[in-house]
Amino acid sequence: MIKFKLGSLLADMGYRQDDVVKATNISKNTLSNIVNNRTSGIQNDNLEKIALFLNVDISELFEYYPAIISLSIDEDFKISKLKNDPFSGSSPLADDRQICLSGITLHITKNSLDVSKIPLTIVPLKNNGSFGSDNQYVALISSHDASFVEEIMPNSLAYDDINSGLNTVLKDIPNTFLPDIKTIFQNFIVNDLIKNNSKEWSTLFPDKNKKVTAIIGENASNKRFVI
Repeated sequence: MIKFKLGSLLADMGYRQDDVVKATNISKNTLSNIVNNRTSGIQNDNLEKIALFLNVDISELFEYYPAIISLSIDEDFKISKLKNDPFSGSSPLADDRQICLSGITLHITKNSLDVSKIPLTIVPLKNNGSFGSDNQYVALISSHDASFVEEIMPNSLAYDDINSGLNTVLKDIPNTFLPDIKTIFQNFIVNDLIKNNSKEWSTLFPDKNKKVTAIIGENASNKRFVI
């Protein structure tokens, strides 16, 4: 994962985008896309001009996290039952139906192109108001123990979730990349999961007029997004 740091560099150095445009002849639109990380590629001569104008090494224009993050829907994607909690008799955070979507995989490609896979679930939670408006659904995206076939206990509903699965991955990722992670999850849910599996999604979240607040791993503002 790569982020262009031009926005923060300009702020630290006291420059405006117009200053860079005037000095380098890079178009306003191109520079804006670079600053806001809305480009999939940057011409080498533009990189050189920006680095020379700011008097920095080209490597200082980027922040790098050595991983590629992606998501997929597996062949066994389905609505599953939650495994009963041994203390309460149910999963206390989940809503009364005690169901989830299973058969989703998080892929983390790291050094030497080694790929780690983490099975994920999407669990409808009770909305007690701590997730924002009570007139909306809440969905927890959590890893889980893949050994459970028919009954699943997502890690984030278990008592020993401090360093498990998805949360371990998230803790390793710099905070500056968390907006990109949210975008990856949001695009996957909207463009792949809901589009191709609307029946299953509607079973969990039947009222189309209600928005869904999705939580990635744990309830923190930088790990929530709205669908």
